Amino acid sequence: MKKVVRTVWISVLTGLALLVVSCTSQNRIPRKVKKELMAERDSIEVSISESKEREAVYWGSPYMQDLNNYDNLSMKRETCNTLIEIKKEQVAMYQRLNEINSILGKNEEALENEAFSNKARNDIQRIEDILDHLVPPCVYGPPPTDR
Repeated sequence: MKKVVRTVWISVLTGLALLVVSCTSQNRIPRKVKKELMAERDSIEVSISESKEREAVYWGSPYMQDLNNYDNLSMKRETCNTLIEIKKEQVAMYQRLNEINSILGKNEEALENEAFSNKARNDIQRIEDILDHLVPPCVYGPPPTDR
């Protein structure tokens, strides 16, 4: 009788252990997928830093220092459009980074990336406002004459 009880007890414990393992392993990511996601996350972070460096170069150009000056308007417009494109790329990269961090369970980093994404969206709005104000003043009437 002892052997039967022991065998049943071991079988019940084994079944429970199997049940616990099967229920908890659903949320786990395989190592291979996790490595791929980590590698993609690292490459996206490198791409973001490179795009920030490109952005700094465009903002640092001499004709962008004085936005109230109406010289080089076409270059300022082109630069602003390029900056908008760079910022949109950054928003897309931050969103992908946010997805990866959510999958990997790094919620703090996901929230941080969301904040950076919102900042990039605000920068896009600011650059669009700059573009709207890059209109030279209109002067009506005949040119002044010397008398």
